[in-house]
Amino acid sequence: MEDAPGIMAFLVTAAILLFAFGPPLVGLLVGRYIEKAHLRSLDEAEAALRTIPVTDTDVPASKLGLTPGGAVFVVGSVVIAPDAFRGMLSKLRLLIGGEMRWYNQLLSRGRREALCRMLKQAHSRKAQAVVNVRMEVSSITFWDARRPPMVEIIAYGTAVLPVSDAAVPEQAGS
Repeated sequence: MEDAPGIMAFLVTAAILLFAFGPPLVGLLVGRYIEKAHLRSLDEAEAALRTIPVTDTDVPASKLGLTPGGAVFVVGSVVIAPDAFRGMLSKLRLLIGGEMRWYNQLLSRGRREALCRMLKQAHSRKAQAVVNVRMEVSSITFWDARRPPMVEIIAYGTAVLPVSDAAVPEQAGS
Protein backbone atom coordinates (compact mmCIF):
# COMPACT_ATOMS: atom_id res chain seq x y z
CA MET A 1 0.00 0.00 0.00
CA GLU A 2 3.03 2.27 0.23
CA ASP A 3 3.04 2.73 -3.57
CA ALA A 4 -0.65 3.73 -3.71
CA PRO A 5 0.05 7.50 -4.04
CA GLY A 6 2.60 6.83 -6.82
CA ILE A 7 0.20 4.55 -8.68
CA MET A 8 -2.62 7.03 -8.22
CA ALA A 9 -0.45 9.87 -9.58
CA PHE A 10 0.51 7.70 -12.57
CA LEU A 11 -3.16 6.86 -13.29
CA VAL A 12 -4.20 10.49 -13.01
CA THR A 13 -1.36 11.58 -15.32
CA ALA A 14 -2.23 8.82 -17.80
CA ALA A 15 -5.91 9.83 -17.74
CA ILE A 16 -5.04 13.49 -18.34
CA LEU A 17 -2.74 12.60 -21.23
CA LEU A 18 -5.31 10.26 -22.73
CA PHE A 19 -8.01 12.90 -22.42
CA ALA A 20 -5.75 15.59 -23.91
CA PHE A 21 -4.16 13.61 -26.75
CA GLY A 22 -6.56 10.71 -27.32
CA PRO A 23 -9.29 12.52 -29.32
CA PRO A 24 -6.84 14.42 -31.55
CA LEU A 25 -4.91 11.22 -32.22
CA VAL A 26 -8.10 9.35 -33.11
CA GLY A 27 -9.08 12.32 -35.29
CA LEU A 28 -5.74 12.17 -37.06
CA LEU A 29 -5.99 8.44 -37.77
CA VAL A 30 -9.63 8.52 -38.88
CA GLY A 31 -9.02 11.68 -40.93
CA ARG A 32 -6.10 10.10 -42.77
CA TYR A 33 -8.13 6.96 -43.50
CA ILE A 34 -11.03 8.99 -44.89
CA GLU A 35 -8.68 11.20 -46.91
CA LYS A 36 -6.96 8.19 -48.50
CA ALA A 37 -10.32 6.61 -49.34
CA HIS A 38 -11.48 9.88 -50.91
CA LEU A 39 -8.30 10.16 -52.97
CA ARG A 40 -8.81 6.60 -54.25
CA SER A 41 -12.41 7.40 -55.24
CA LEU A 42 -11.23 10.59 -57.00
CA ASP A 43 -8.61 8.60 -58.94
CA GLU A 44 -11.31 6.16 -60.07
CA ALA A 45 -13.75 8.93 -61.04
CA GLU A 46 -11.09 10.83 -62.97
CA ALA A 47 -10.08 7.68 -64.84
CA ALA A 48 -13.70 6.99 -65.78
CA LEU A 49 -14.25 10.56 -66.98
CA ARG A 50 -10.96 10.94 -68.88
CA THR A 51 -12.73 10.49 -72.22
CA ILE A 52 -14.34 13.95 -71.96
CA PRO A 53 -11.91 16.66 -73.10
CA VAL A 54 -11.79 19.74 -70.87
CA THR A 55 -10.47 23.13 -71.97
CA ASP A 56 -10.13 26.52 -70.41
CA THR A 57 -10.91 29.87 -72.01
CA ASP A 58 -7.81 29.77 -74.23
CA VAL A 59 -8.91 26.79 -76.36
CA PRO A 60 -12.17 27.20 -78.30
CA ALA A 61 -14.39 24.22 -79.13
CA SER A 62 -13.51 24.57 -82.83
CA LYS A 63 -9.88 23.62 -82.06
CA LEU A 64 -11.08 20.26 -80.69
CA GLY A 65 -12.52 19.26 -84.07
CA LEU A 66 -16.03 18.84 -82.68
CA THR A 67 -19.30 19.37 -84.48
CA PRO A 68 -21.39 20.88 -81.71
CA GLY A 69 -25.08 20.15 -81.79
CA GLY A 70 -25.79 22.26 -78.77
CA ALA A 71 -24.41 23.43 -75.50
CA VAL A 72 -25.45 23.25 -71.88
CA PHE A 73 -24.06 24.82 -68.72
CA VAL A 74 -22.59 22.28 -66.28
CA VAL A 75 -21.43 22.90 -62.74
CA GLY A 76 -19.88 20.95 -59.88
CA SER A 77 -19.38 22.29 -56.39
CA VAL A 78 -18.00 21.10 -53.07
CA VAL A 79 -17.65 22.59 -49.60
CA ILE A 80 -14.51 21.51 -47.76
CA ALA A 81 -13.07 22.04 -44.31
CA PRO A 82 -10.08 20.58 -42.47
CA ASP A 83 -10.50 17.83 -39.90
CA ALA A 84 -10.31 18.76 -36.22
CA PHE A 85 -6.70 17.63 -35.77
CA ARG A 86 -5.42 19.69 -38.67
CA GLY A 87 -7.54 22.58 -37.50
CA MET A 88 -5.70 22.52 -34.19
CA LEU A 89 -2.32 22.25 -35.88
CA SER A 90 -3.17 25.16 -38.15
CA LYS A 91 -3.77 27.39 -35.14
CA LEU A 92 -0.22 26.61 -34.01
CA ARG A 93 1.05 27.35 -37.53
CA LEU A 94 -0.66 30.74 -37.41
CA LEU A 95 1.41 31.61 -34.36
CA ILE A 96 4.76 30.82 -35.98
CA GLY A 97 3.92 31.51 -39.62
CA GLY A 98 4.80 29.58 -42.76
CA GLU A 99 3.06 27.60 -45.46
CA MET A 100 0.23 25.24 -44.53
CA ARG A 101 0.98 22.43 -46.97
CA TRP A 102 -1.93 20.32 -45.73
CA TYR A 103 -4.30 23.20 -46.59
CA ASN A 104 -2.94 23.26 -50.15
CA GLN A 105 -3.58 19.51 -50.34
CA LEU A 106 -7.12 20.03 -49.02
CA LEU A 107 -7.83 22.70 -51.64
CA SER A 108 -6.35 20.51 -54.38
CA ARG A 109 -8.61 17.66 -53.31
CA GLY A 110 -11.58 20.03 -53.34
CA ARG A 111 -10.75 21.26 -56.85
CA ARG A 112 -10.49 17.69 -58.10
CA GLU A 113 -13.85 16.82 -56.50
CA ALA A 114 -15.59 19.88 -57.99
CA LEU A 115 -14.17 19.10 -61.44
CA CYS A 116 -15.30 15.45 -61.18
CA ARG A 117 -18.81 16.51 -60.20
CA MET A 118 -18.96 18.88 -63.17
CA LEU A 119 -17.73 16.14 -65.52
CA LYS A 120 -20.27 13.66 -64.14
CA GLN A 121 -23.02 16.13 -64.99
CA ALA A 122 -21.55 16.57 -68.49
CA HIS A 123 -21.28 12.79 -68.89
CA SER A 124 -24.94 12.37 -67.91
CA ARG A 125 -25.81 14.77 -70.75
CA LYS A 126 -23.61 12.76 -73.18
CA ALA A 127 -21.31 15.71 -73.76
CA GLN A 128 -18.46 15.48 -76.27
CA ALA A 129 -16.35 17.97 -74.32
CA VAL A 130 -16.53 20.71 -71.73
CA VAL A 131 -15.12 24.04 -72.87
CA ASN A 132 -14.49 27.37 -71.18
CA VAL A 133 -13.98 25.67 -67.80
CA ARG A 134 -13.43 27.95 -64.84
CA MET A 135 -13.07 27.46 -61.11
CA GLU A 136 -14.04 29.75 -58.26
CA VAL A 137 -13.18 29.51 -54.57
CA SER A 138 -15.06 31.41 -51.90
CA SER A 139 -14.66 31.47 -48.15
CA ILE A 140 -17.72 30.46 -46.17
CA THR A 141 -16.35 30.96 -42.68
CA PHE A 142 -13.55 33.09 -41.39
CA TRP A 143 -10.64 31.71 -39.45
CA ASP A 144 -11.38 32.09 -35.76
CA ALA A 145 -11.06 30.11 -32.55
CA ARG A 146 -14.52 28.53 -32.77
CA ARG A 147 -14.74 27.33 -36.36
CA PRO A 148 -12.37 25.87 -38.92
CA PRO A 149 -12.15 27.61 -42.30
CA MET A 150 -14.60 26.25 -44.85
CA VAL A 151 -14.44 27.04 -48.53
CA GLU A 152 -16.72 26.31 -51.45
CA ILE A 153 -15.08 25.38 -54.73
CA ILE A 154 -17.15 25.60 -57.90
CA ALA A 155 -16.12 24.28 -61.32
CA TYR A 156 -18.26 25.31 -64.26
CA GLY A 157 -18.17 25.25 -68.02
CA THR A 158 -20.06 24.71 -71.25
CA ALA A 159 -20.77 21.10 -72.20
CA VAL A 160 -20.71 20.58 -75.97
CA LEU A 161 -23.48 18.18 -76.95
CA PRO A 162 -23.39 15.96 -80.03
CA VAL A 163 -25.66 16.83 -82.95
CA SER A 164 -28.00 13.87 -82.26
CA ASP A 165 -28.62 14.91 -78.64
CA ALA A 166 -28.96 18.67 -79.15
CA ALA A 167 -32.73 18.59 -79.56
CA VAL A 168 -33.30 16.46 -76.44
CA PRO A 169 -34.67 18.73 -73.69
CA GLU A 170 -33.21 18.47 -70.21
CA GLN A 171 -35.37 16.45 -67.84
CA ALA A 172 -36.63 18.04 -64.64
CA GLY A 173 -34.41 17.38 -61.64
CA SER A 174 -31.15 16.94 -63.58
